[in-house]
Amino acid sequence: PAVRVEALVSLGGEPGQEGVELSAGGTERVARMLEDQNILVRLHALEALGRSAGGDEIDALVAQIGAVLERRETPEVLKALEVLGQVDSAEAERILLERLDDDDKRVVTVAVEGLIARRPPALEGWIIESLADGRMPEGFLINALAQVATDQSHAAAIARLDHPDAELRSLCSSIVAQIGDHASLDALAAAARKRIVAMDESLASSSGIPDDMAGELLDLLSKISTVGEQLGVYSFGEDGLVSLLDSAEPQEQLLALVRLAEEKFFDVPMSGRGAGNAGVVDTLAALANSDSPTMRVFTYEALKNCWLPEAGEVLVSGISDLEFGVRFAALEALVQYVYSTGARSLVQRVHNMRDEFEPTTYAVDDPNLQMRQRLEEVAREFEPSWVSEDRAEIDMVSGTTEATHLLAAAFLAPREKA
Repeated sequence: PAVRVEALVSLGGEPGQEGVELSAGGTERVARMLEDQNILVRLHALEALGRSAGGDEIDALVAQIGAVLERRETPEVLKALEVLGQVDSAEAERILLERLDDDDKRVVTVAVEGLIARRPPALEGWIIESLADGRMPEGFLINALAQVATDQSHAAAIARLDHPDAELRSLCSSIVAQIGDHASLDALAAAARKRIVAMDESLASSSGIPDDMAGELLDLLSKISTVGEQLGVYSFGEDGLVSLLDSAEPQEQLLALVRLAEEKFFDVPMSGRGAGNAGVVDTLAALANSDSPTMRVFTYEALKNCWLPEAGEVLVSGISDLEFGVRFAALEALVQYVYSTGARSLVQRVHNMRDEFEPTTYAVDDPNLQMRQRLEEVAREFEPSWVSEDRAEIDMVSGTTEATHLLAAAFLAPREKA
């Protein structure tokens, strides 16, 4: 058996490559090995027949491979279907479509995978029906649908934009964006608004925004941006961005803020749009007072690219935001702003605000402790002489609150023991 397997592997070629095209006699000899007593020989015979299939022999090869399906021995059935998925033949496609109604989900899975590259219209319809009746795992079906979707899939994808699984939500939003009509844009906008609400709740109840949540919202905004531009709904020039900032729709405001955070739109020395930028900064200052924590975070991200003094003042005020995730975002944006403008006096100002953040639990994940430590790091980053390690501890000992005394004692105790 080992010799026969090796010979068949040579005929079939390496995975991803075409095998040796068999003569009529060679095909017949390999086909006889489908009856071999050794299952490995039979499986490699299927592989060799599939990879060498071509020319006038293809229909006969497909018939020989298809005959294996009647044996109902699962490993060979699955291999036969896998091989048929690699063969460019209408008969192979017909056999695969028939297997979509098989009782064995493993058989159905391999049949679907073999049909995806061919994209027969019947496959998309079958996937949509299967989503409705639950005959196959939903994740598998949505993944398959994302690869073959046309306008026919629109309703099914929109209905699952609120799916509890984030990865499947993303696949569905990709399907909707791919269709790209006005209904798609409305559906994506509605999904983005729900993600904004979820992020607001996260910011209000935790120490920050989970990376996956922020990434999902950014992905949705990117899709909205693409579809909106294609439809001519959105323009991202200066006037278009200003118009979006004034929108009553939060996802449209975020579209503008994301663009401002990505581009040096506010690079006054380069753009020469100083007067207009000052007006935009007023708008952003208003958004920094939004009831939505998410809006405030995105606003600070945009302001880091504005080199006007007014922007720095808004960022400094954000350090005192009620929500930890927001004030931390304001601090990180301020660091980038100072790098761009050289306004190091702002760092000294926010460093002097450190006593506003009194740790409550003294644990590593204490938001106020994290904020205070980050303020110290930022100060050292710009001017190490402002605060050394020893001076940081002395400052805490001489702080104005009992909390800073306790925190300093916790830091100093290990050194005293040493």
